[in-house]
Amino acid sequence: MSVLEWYRSVLCEDYGEDLTARILDDPGFPGFVGEVHAVEGGELNAVACEVACHAVEYLDDNPDDSADDAYAELRRRLRG
Repeated sequence: MSVLEWYRSVLCEDYGEDLTARILDDPGFPGFVGEVHAVEGGELNAVACEVACHAVEYLDDNPDDSADDAYAELRRRLRG
């Protein structure tokens, strides 16, 4: 099991499969992870897991928003 597969199972337990899939299955997720990794650095799997967690938490708090809305909020937080 890969790190992201394990993390998917953890997020599914905490937030449900639907919210988790809205982020991890989103075609924009890998590109956004790359964008964050370029800014933050660090180990790529760790960055992907952290991005997934924050994005799924955002959708949990804002269920009518999209993955793109979650990414926009995370970009805003990154820029301070």
